[in-house]
Amino acid sequence: MLVFLIPLKSKQVSKDWIHVTRLLERCILSILHQTSDKFKLIIVCHERPDITIEHPAISYLEVDFPPPVLGQANIIGQMDRDKNQKMLLGVEYANQFNPSHVMFVDADDCVSYRIAEFVNQHPDMNGWFFDAGYVYEDGQDRIYYKRNNFYLMSGTSHIINYALVRNMTSIYIDSGEPLHQLVVDILASKKTPLEPFPFAGAVYIVQTGENINADQGADRSGREDVFASIKNMILKYPRKFRTLIGSQKLSEQLIYEFGLNIQV
Repeated sequence: MLVFLIPLKSKQVSKDWIHVTRLLERCILSILHQTSDKFKLIIVCHERPDITIEHPAISYLEVDFPPPVLGQANIIGQMDRDKNQKMLLGVEYANQFNPSHVMFVDADDCVSYRIAEFVNQHPDMNGWFFDAGYVYEDGQDRIYYKRNNFYLMSGTSHIINYALVRNMTSIYIDSGEPLHQLVVDILASKKTPLEPFPFAGAVYIVQTGENINADQGADRSGREDVFASIKNMILKYPRKFRTLIGSQKLSEQLIYEFGLNIQV
């Protein structure tokens, strides 16, 4: 069974908490839309969000360590550390569900309804990374298909065998790095490589106003600034020319598959 795990940022570091909860609601609904009912969803948070969605698959884990403080030095690293600690606690909490795999999901993204069914058909696999995925700006009628290296820009991009991710807990402890950019190399070095996922499994939502990495275009120790580069690629051209750089019409099928019909 697959466990989806959402590390939700604190109200104290949100520009608009109501907007954050609306984004989360859409994310949750895209997960609950799975074609298989053999999954669980854990939301790890400082403050339990005030939302109306109730479902037997949903669990909340409230943490008690201090959240980051906006304006402090290295706020991006502090946000990553907060997120990584929540993922670690969520992995430990998931043990009660006896999962085969864990998928980390950013609270403002959407996922394909086909993921749980596929994963449940391959319970012994090491896991997968999303080499391909979609990038979408809310309210637009086009969506960008990123053919490769999607996992370097989006945290909603890995499904990892539960036994493997439990053995990786040391990298989550007090880490201030975006681990989605590192996990493929880490697992390959351990001779337990992840495979490319066979279809685009997620939509990375941009221009939400709440993604500090994407909004600021974080540069990390010489790594390619994937956040800024993709943002510029998508947004710097007039909308009528975006089809020339890989965008496509937002179809009803994509809206349905990823739950994009909820405007936030």
